[in-house]
Amino acid sequence: MCDLDRNANRIERKNTESLGFSSQTELYCCDWKSAVRKLTERGMLFDLIFLDPPYRMDDLREVFDRLVPLLQDDGLVIVEHEGGKPFLFGDRFEITDERKWGFCGVSFLKKIQDKSRLTEKGGEG
Repeated sequence: MCDLDRNANRIERKNTESLGFSSQTELYCCDWKSAVRKLTERGMLFDLIFLDPPYRMDDLREVFDRLVPLLQDDGLVIVEHEGGKPFLFGDRFEITDERKWGFCGVSFLKKIQDKSRLTEKGGEG
């Protein structure tokens, strides 16, 4: 888990401890770029990556580009966002499912394995 806000990080730590997951969880109190760099340097691979960026952040192409080396080939990225509002995620991923509950939307994306399917349009979702 990564959060730049110290208070949010403290609450996340408390929640993981109360749920009994503190030994299975790493918490980073830093910006997302620093956390991704640290995880990449360690060679970490994930089946699932959950993103909860600020709703005003609708251009996520840089985020998705940096997640490529962290995600297993069959892994998923789940993005929480403003429901019904498109966001940019680049050309290396595709949306496999979307859900909406009132103001909140959630999109499920996977890496495109077939390089012939990569497009230049920027992955507007």
